[in-house]
Amino acid sequence: MQVHVQTEQQLHLGEPLLEGRSDLETEDDELGSVETPAFQTSVQPGGPGGLTPGLEPDSWLEAVQSITRSPEAQGVAGASPVTDGASNAGQASASSAPRQGDRGGLKDLLNVGGIQKHPYVRLPVLQKGVVPRPICVPLLFDEIQRRFSHHAYLSTMRKIFALETLNQEHVDVLIDAVERLVTTSWFQSRSKQMRFSPVFAVETLGVYFMVFDALVCASQLLGESMQSHLWWEKFTAAFNTDFKLPDPKSIAQETRRFYVTLARRLAAALDIYKQGMRPPALEVYTLKKLLFCFPLGNHRLKRPTWDPWKRDGQCL
Repeated sequence: MQVHVQTEQQLHLGEPLLEGRSDLETEDDELGSVETPAFQTSVQPGGPGGLTPGLEPDSWLEAVQSITRSPEAQGVAGASPVTDGASNAGQASASSAPRQGDRGGLKDLLNVGGIQKHPYVRLPVLQKGVVPRPICVPLLFDEIQRRFSHHAYLSTMRKIFALETLNQEHVDVLIDAVERLVTTSWFQSRSKQMRFSPVFAVETLGVYFMVFDALVCASQLLGESMQSHLWWEKFTAAFNTDFKLPDPKSIAQETRRFYVTLARRLAAALDIYKQGMRPPALEVYTLKKLLFCFPLGNHRLKRPTWDPWKRDGQCL
């Protein structure tokens, strides 16, 4: 079956790379938002208690055994290593289209073996003859190269990862987005004012999670061209993921308990990313679903800026 690949013009892959401010830039300075116990209304009612089937709190927070921050968990089965060897881009099947219309949630997706095909997880492959240029390491930590918002580059990379195969132009755009995402997110992380509240932890760790997932996915596609051994350790050291969070069982308020539980899972996943590996596909899928589609909470990753990821999760 012939695979249809949209052209660069159709996808407008280069547009997010244009300089400019987004609302994410100002959000980064205002992350100490007030917690709201209201339900998020981005999912349509339909199940018991007015929630969409598959999005009940118990089914998502307990259906998947969470990775933990214990040393043993760092070698968790299913984690995908990133090396400076050959590209791992063929890991997910490129000939299988992402499953659409999957509002049934986790059980349905697992039953059809569709995790590796889902937009939250799947990756394209490089077309024959594509040669990625090396990352320009000296520019990654250069203040002059600093850009305004990481969100534009995450958006570009999301579009590229949604393709079936990547040609040379796609890969050139991807590498440019990687360089700018590294620079922007690194400087932002070093200047961030830490606030100690569960919703701030979710917002901060949630953005870190999206940044790290995009970069590790790029490493799987680009292989040696990422030159990760020259900059990854310095980059990851700037991201503080050690939030002092209470035991969720000690929290009576439902939304606050959800924030704490999600923040702890995000922190555990980030521990794996910092080692240059991607967490198991099921955990990546679940965390993105919890961030963008779960009805509880009113954090900043629920804002319209993140609507493309909500559409990927079939919750918009």
